[in-house]
Formats: sequence, structure tokens, C-alpha cells
Amino acid sequence: MMARPYFDSNVFIDLMEGEDELALPLQAVLLRLRDRGVRVVASELVLAEVLVKARLNGGAPLYRKYLDLLVFSGTIDLQPVSRDLLYSVADYRELTGAKVPDAIHVVTAVRCACPIILTRDDRMKLPADLIQIRSSDPHLPDLVDSHLK
Repeated sequence: MMARPYFDSNVFIDLMEGEDELALPLQAVLLRLRDRGVRVVASELVLAEVLVKARLNGGAPLYRKYLDLLVFSGTIDLQPVSRDLLYSVADYRELTGAKVPDAIHVVTAVRCACPIILTRDDRMKLPADLIQIRSSDPHLPDLVDSHLK
């Protein structure tokens, strides 16, 4: 079974609202993963982070596109923000000084055994065994493939 990648919120924003140089490589990654039957892991926090701006920036149609992708497409495995997760998030924040949203993303990725996290956030503090891949990397589809074997 192929490992699953973790996507943080800004990856979905780039995918849905970004310019072609950001959106097209992310679309290629999602298509490759879907063709292999691999679901992307993300925290339910993503919903809170993307939906409010979606409604402001694109109205109901963009809001619905986010819901279709994140909730109904079957390609994203949304993980709950549970009390147990938040205990671990607090521990991680104490160790690293990470912000709450970043810590939720990182702890969720670690708990789901994701070897990589796609993000555009340069300040995200990651444990040594979690590889950050910049979602803006021009070789993104091949880079993701190389880390998910």
C-alpha cells in the first residue's frame, strides 16, 4: 500500500483559487494519487480555514467546489480535531512553539503516518521524520511520487 500525503490548508487554496503555475501541478498530483487509489490526508481544520474566504472570494459556487472536493469527492481523508488530538497538539506546541493551526496539521500528519506534508508555509515546524514539500515546487508531481513509494 502506498503511503499517503498530508495537505495543509494553503495547498487547497492554491489548488482551487491559485494561478495556473500553482494549481496545475497540484491538480496533477491529485489525479496521480486518485488513479492509484491513494487518498490525501487533511485535518477537518481545513474546512474552517478555507470555507469562510471561499464564500467571500467566490460566493456560493466556490464554497460548493471546496465542499465537493474536501467532503464529497472521496479523494480527501478528513481527520477530526478531537480532544485527544488537541492534547498532543498542546504537547507539540510546548516542544516547538508552533502555532495552533500548524501544530494541528503536523500532529494529524504524524498520527496518520504521512511521510510528507505539502505546504507553502516556510515557518511550519516539523519533526525530523516528516518531510516538507513546498506546494510551489515546479517538479511537484514527481517529487511527491518519489517520497510516496
